[in-house]
Amino acid sequence: MIHTIFNANEHVAYDVLIENWILENYKLGHMPISIKKDNFDLLIAQINNYCQKQGYENLTFSELKDSVSPRFIYKNEQILLWITDMRETREIEIYTNTLDDLTAIQNIVYEYRKIQETDAEIMYATITRGPMGIIEKAVVKTLKDYGKISYKYYPFLKVEEFINQFLIGKESILLLGGNVGTGKSKFATLVLKYVLQNPEIIDNFEKREDIEELLEQPRQFKVAYIKNVQLLNEDALWDKLRNYHLVIMDDLDFVLSSRGESREDVLKNQFISHFLSFTDGTHENKTKFIITTNQPYNEIDEALLRPGRLYAVLNFRPLTYEEALDIWEEYGLKENDFENYFEDKEYINHAELGSIIENKLMNEEYVDIKNYILDPEIDVMGRIEKRAGLI
Repeated sequence: MIHTIFNANEHVAYDVLIENWILENYKLGHMPISIKKDNFDLLIAQINNYCQKQGYENLTFSELKDSVSPRFIYKNEQILLWITDMRETREIEIYTNTLDDLTAIQNIVYEYRKIQETDAEIMYATITRGPMGIIEKAVVKTLKDYGKISYKYYPFLKVEEFINQFLIGKESILLLGGNVGTGKSKFATLVLKYVLQNPEIIDNFEKREDIEELLEQPRQFKVAYIKNVQLLNEDALWDKLRNYHLVIMDDLDFVLSSRGESREDVLKNQFISHFLSFTDGTHENKTKFIITTNQPYNEIDEALLRPGRLYAVLNFRPLTYEEALDIWEEYGLKENDFENYFEDKEYINHAELGSIIENKLMNEEYVDIKNYILDPEIDVMGRIEKRAGLI
């Protein structure tokens, strides 16, 4: 929808002048889109990434200090974002000179709003062993906790289609293999992002009949995370797991090897027995399992590979230089910085790339954190970091 009409009676003269200037310099506009303030800098970074791909300059920031309400703009010659700062949200008006740019920026903003607005939440429980028995420590997570995770980390897979088929299908087990650092655990987290972006999928696990509950309470996707292999032979654990929609078992290596040569390993055999019983399909049970392992897939116990139980076995590989660069640029980071980190590498691990991106974003996000220091001589931390070679 094109927004080009202003009512001067509702604005002070300063705002009217600014709006007239917008109309003189940009041909098309869109009605305001309301988004929450969380991760706003990431949104700007994504739009700057689009600008770079189009050969435009990055957006520059200007604050409209004489405006009645707090307003500021980001602009280059092709794109302008007019932003009104509200208490908990920001209203973004988009102005461009071409319909293609308007549509592209609009889609980026709408996708960002989708990251934040959802009627679902993750109840994420870490299950451990305590002196009094099994302990479930649960926290509630929403989509903003996963908003910075990109589907592009898996360019060798139609990620969203793959996840959807896993969650709605009858097979309950997804095995993720590959060398350390190739994104196995990150992929499990990406599944949670997909669920929150598509909350209706939770209805496949747990129907809500009460209309008041449907309207007032968000859908809740219950996730259990287990890393302690000592828990896996306990009957009480498996009783608890029936209450969860997804179980993530991280770094299970020896328990997945074939039982043919190691029947003396009681723990492993008990786990396999419990697991096969839990997933045999004879009882109504929609719990899904994501298991990550460094175990070679050709050594996995054959019983787990039975059709109808296993959805897929994936053996992740590192990213190529070009694939990693594409992810880097999605976060609005500069290509020459990428070259400084990875110029000699043909392949790049997910973990290494993700760690550097996170650090870069954090450093840029908090670059002005010490603006309150007027005399650099009092900043002892800065001198300590230089002496220690931290910067």
